[in-house]
Amino acid sequence: METNAVTNAAAAGISPSIVGTMLVGQLMLLAMYLLPTIVAGFRKHRQLPAIALLNIVLGWTILGWIGAFIWALTSPATPQVVIVQQQPPTPPA
Repeated sequence: METNAVTNAAAAGISPSIVGTMLVGQLMLLAMYLLPTIVAGFRKHRQLPAIALLNIVLGWTILGWIGAFIWALTSPATPQVVIVQQQPPTPPA
């Protein structure tokens, strides 16, 4: 006996197309909720784990989501490259 959302919805008198539309809508809402984490991932942000944590824990608040989104859009600090040139050894006198 197969039990899934479409079968249960059909038994309840709900059209399968409504169930599909609701599922797509929920996936779109989830993607929008996780947008700061997605953006940080695509930008290969060095602080991705912290941005994801802020987004997941405090994203339900407007300020937490906006903070995570702005943080994801900031340019991550690039590591500075320091070139050290050593002087050639002086010949013994």
